[in-house]
Amino acid sequence: MSKQLLSLTTKCIQQIIAKGKNKKMLRVTVDAGGCNGFSYNYKFDDKLKFDDIIIEHKGAKVVTDPLSSGFLDGAILDYHDEMIKSGFIIDTNPNVGSACSCKTSFSLKD
Repeated sequence: MSKQLLSLTTKCIQQIIAKGKNKKMLRVTVDAGGCNGFSYNYKFDDKLKFDDIIIEHKGAKVVTDPLSSGFLDGAILDYHDEMIKSGFIIDTNPNVGSACSCKTSFSLKD
């Protein structure tokens, strides 16, 4: 069995299916910025771009671009439902050297 670019937890799959009814897929991107150099961005989208990479698992669809895929390789996408903040989060990423406490910003391993 081959390793998937981005793994999805059960809770993440449930939330993508529940929240993404009109916008069929969750787009996950990595941009420059944030307190550690890079930041994760999540938004629902209903349009594919010609170079999108599609990750599908149990009815949930996640898309990312080729540049972001290098930062996400081997990561685990989860959904946290907490009193202060709820939302999608990269829970584990083998490419990260350090991350802020909210896990939205990170720096790469040396």
